Amino acid sequence: MSEEVGAGPGRRGERRLALAVATRVSSVVSPFCEKFGAQEESFTVTQMVESGWREESGAGDEREFQLESVPLVEAVRQKVSSVAHPAAPAVGAAVRAAAGLASWHESGEAGIADVMAAAIDVALQFDRHGVEPPEEWTSWVAFECGGQSELAARLLAADADLSAAGSYDVRFAAGESSMEYRNALKRWLRASA
Repeated sequence: MSEEVGAGPGRRGERRLALAVATRVSSVVSPFCEKFGAQEESFTVTQMVESGWREESGAGDEREFQLESVPLVEAVRQKVSSVAHPAAPAVGAAVRAAAGLASWHESGEAGIADVMAAAIDVALQFDRHGVEPPEEWTSWVAFECGGQSELAARLLAADADLSAAGSYDVRFAAGESSMEYRNALKRWLRASA
């Protein structure tokens, strides 16, 4: 992690929160792109998120990769937005969440507000189109806000575990939540086929 980014504990907690939130929603990009003939393009979005996790786990500086990926991710967002399917705005918002991660290297900020807002937009789009929320949740927005709240409590606390093992645990939990989005999007795509 470069010193210029301001990698103190609070900032690192924000970075991990942004990564976890983007992880939760970015899983919708791949099945959507696969359905509409652009599977290879979803790889760029996936790698934007993965590179952040690699960096957080100490695998090296991902600055160059992330900055070079920004226009590629934007191109994916534009292609997604051109698809005439009601899920396109939700998937576009997920792409925005992933793109927001680059702010860590663009400006030294974690991009957390933009990433969180984009993730809530994904959930809102699911709700607007009547996609069944996860079990025990009244809506997708409630699911997303609840998940973000839980992650924030864990990662922004004064005694937050920002070790490599703690990073893995957060990443794993976010990945589990992402399957709710992915599976719901697949059902939505099948229902509108």
